[in-house]
Amino acid sequence: MKDWKISPLHCGDCSEDLLRKVEEATGVTGFAYDPHTQLLHVPEGADEQVVRAVLDAGKVALRPREEKTRADAHHGHSHSHDHGHHHGENSSVRNIAIVFAMNLLFAIAEFVFGALLNSTAIFADAVHDLGDALSVGLAFFLEKKSRKHADKKYSFGHRRFSLLGALITGIVLIVGSLFALMRSVPRLLKPEAVNYDGMLVMAVLAILLNGVSAWALSRGHSRNEGMLNLHMLEDMVGWIGILVISIILRFQPWYFLDPLMSVAISLFILIKAVPQVLSAIDILMESVPEGVDMDSLERQLLALPGVHGVGHLHVWSMDGESHNFTVTLFTTLEDAASQRKLREEVRALAAGLQVQCSTVEIDYDPEKFFTGMVG
Repeated sequence: MKDWKISPLHCGDCSEDLLRKVEEATGVTGFAYDPHTQLLHVPEGADEQVVRAVLDAGKVALRPREEKTRADAHHGHSHSHDHGHHHGENSSVRNIAIVFAMNLLFAIAEFVFGALLNSTAIFADAVHDLGDALSVGLAFFLEKKSRKHADKKYSFGHRRFSLLGALITGIVLIVGSLFALMRSVPRLLKPEAVNYDGMLVMAVLAILLNGVSAWALSRGHSRNEGMLNLHMLEDMVGWIGILVISIILRFQPWYFLDPLMSVAISLFILIKAVPQVLSAIDILMESVPEGVDMDSLERQLLALPGVHGVGHLHVWSMDGESHNFTVTLFTTLEDAASQRKLREEVRALAAGLQVQCSTVEIDYDPEKFFTGMVG
């Protein structure tokens, strides 16, 4: 029994499809894949050459030190074959759904209490929180859609829908912060009295709500969840400030503290959200992922046995977490076995860059017409 380190698979559907293929090809059951460690469990009796052929056909690379004993991989790795590969994905969707429901209910409560307390401040914040709930609902829909398997329309999968959710949420944060600044600056010059008793009650409730929401989203890994987590933390920090101000106002009529806190929160969110939005735009524009050195990658490819030219080298990210990779290699290697081994080496190299989808084209060039980097 062995565990092979392989390149990350795109989603739960991909892993189930791979497991089905290796079981059909080998006639052996008991294969399992751990998406967190990228370990493929190969049971006893399975023809390893057949398994390698299935991996190669599916463009799945074996990583360095791919074979580990069962004892070495025992901790933190389950060999049960229950296809439970969607746990992390489903938890992301569930977390966002919970946050959406909580924020929507709280926004409705703010409308009610704002009317009962005759507080325009609470009523205005209810509008803001309703906008938050709607953005979270949109993020929930896009996050769920991002987990769908690739199809004929979206051949690379739907992962960028999650990125789109992060981008929209970030824009909502920026627009909301700018709007808050526009409202707060005039009130700094001419402070108005506020209902500090209503502020105190709502602040306590809001802190509890946003604390639970932020905790739920902090366990996620997608950019969508990260942006929403920032959203929840922004609200919680703001409400903590409002709580402190409401207590101070019970003893001192320093009403300028209310707009001052709003300005501070707005600037804090702009500092955090703008880089996130710019990063999302970079990914949508298919820029080279952060941490990928294209010059170094080219040198590593040219250093592979039989390779004297590299062309059409591209690395881009789908959502900031999983990347795609394409390259054309010019080589003097003629036989199919050598070229297949070369593809495996390239995919193993690309897997270290968090590449989940790779295309490696081999161009037989015995005259070494193309050298170095081409096109």
